[in-house]
Amino acid sequence: MPKKFEDFDNPRQKAIDGMKNSISETLWNKNLNFLKELRAEISNHPVSKHPAIQLLNDGLIDKETLKHIHLEYRHAIVQVFTDALLMAQFQTKQLEPRLLSGSKMYPRFLLNLNILDEFGFRPAVDKDGYYSGNPQYAHYPLFEDVLDDFELSQSERNNYQPSIIAQQVRNYLERSFDRYHAVSALLATMYTAYHMMQLLKLQMMIMKMIYGLYSLKHASNQITQQFVKSVWNTVIYGSNFGMSKLQLINMKLSENWLSFRSRSFLNSI
Repeated sequence: MPKKFEDFDNPRQKAIDGMKNSISETLWNKNLNFLKELRAEISNHPVSKHPAIQLLNDGLIDKETLKHIHLEYRHAIVQVFTDALLMAQFQTKQLEPRLLSGSKMYPRFLLNLNILDEFGFRPAVDKDGYYSGNPQYAHYPLFEDVLDDFELSQSERNNYQPSIIAQQVRNYLERSFDRYHAVSALLATMYTAYHMMQLLKLQMMIMKMIYGLYSLKHASNQITQQFVKSVWNTVIYGSNFGMSKLQLINMKLSENWLSFRSRSFLNSI
């Protein structure tokens, strides 16, 4: 029966429903229960109660130290974050041999909603009825705008020598790019950790730059929650690859992230 191309509402939920309906209910619920336990484990990890949170909230970090923190964060996460999103989208091809043809498009569609926001698109149409967006509003360039505000030159950014732990966090993420279950799980963990850090003044500053006309409350409480949910749902879809391995991958990232915060944030004070 030909499609009428008339139902375009609730795209995020449609993608989730498509994934859920393409595998057995037993498998979906099994994976969902496992990931609820894994998310709880991440939330209870010391990384979510790091002393850097209080230091930033108390305004005890000076401008030079904040420059260092931003450069560390830039190397460890910002420069490769969209690389990871695109690789997760690409590696959904690993799902197709065990699922119905075309099933990989559900997680690709879902991840693409996150990618569109990362790349500077907005949920609207422009004056010509086309997609609304601007590459200057992509998150990476907006982060670079924050560095401009810190008066960091391009040469300072290019010549910055990141800490060993910043390199380890980046390398750990990049080494996951060839495995769908690994890269999607790491993205989900990073989104979760980012969401838990919304109270940080550092993150508040970045959020204000990134979301522009959006209110900060809207950005943190709605957009970020949707992103977290979306990426975790792509993990549910692929977690038949091995749950014990998935747990190890996420806990390893949490340990790296804890070390990153400790060495990059606290040792610079």
